[in-house]
Amino acid sequence: MYRVRLVKFFCAALLFSMVNLKAAPAGPSPTITFPLSTAQKWILSNGLTIIVQEDRSAPVASVQAWCATGSVYEDQHLGAGLSHILEHMLFKGTKTRSTNQIAQKIQDVGGYINAYTSFDRTVFWIDVPKDGVPTALDILADAMMNSTLPPEEYQKEQEVIRREFA
Repeated sequence: MYRVRLVKFFCAALLFSMVNLKAAPAGPSPTITFPLSTAQKWILSNGLTIIVQEDRSAPVASVQAWCATGSVYEDQHLGAGLSHILEHMLFKGTKTRSTNQIAQKIQDVGGYINAYTSFDRTVFWIDVPKDGVPTALDILADAMMNSTLPPEEYQKEQEVIRREFA
């Protein structure tokens, strides 16, 4: 009983002491400005949408392909990770380039190649210095249209994919 009274007393004292507290005056709100978008968009007859957004803040470019192929679209195969497997396999060889040739070509122009999968999309991207844009476009288009998905590369990637799920 004594303990209950003591707890009530301290709670009341705490509440009473907070009555006179005033909020610190707010500082000026930060001004957020958004640059006008200069993005250009084209939709090709096959449905492919191309968006180009120029940014001259650095002499680099990011060439990306965004595909509506995330796990949410896997229907009866939901949970199988098909989009994730494709993400890992797309740059593993085409009709005209091996895995090593793709990696070497991107490295030769000072670029970086990667991809990621989310629930509603898979994004393949190549970052390069501005002079490497033609190479990046060529390799990304080749991988998107001519990827061979070699079984031997799939065997190598299975363990990598499993580790990412852990």
